[in-house]
Amino acid sequence: MLASEALDRRRRAWDGADACLGIELLPAGNLADPIAQGLGLSRTTVFGLFSGALLLSALLGPSVGRVIDNRGGRGVLALSNLVLRRVGTS
Repeated sequence: MLASEALDRRRRAWDGADACLGIELLPAGNLADPIAQGLGLSRTTVFGLFSGALLLSALLGPSVGRVIDNRGGRGVLALSNLVLRRVGTS
């Protein structure tokens, strides 16, 4: 494979990643006002919490990915459900 072909493949992969990120972030902008009203928070706080969640995901993603690669995803999924249930009921 030529260097230019490899570069073109990487650019296409990043274009796909950008599209996925845009699709993921679009509902946050549309739902920020109803979420803020429902929780009694400011819109700024809702976006701040969302940004914090994205940052936490970026920080934990590589290590969680390694655990999934080494041990499989079942345990990670079970643990995440337990954590989310605990957070959701507190």
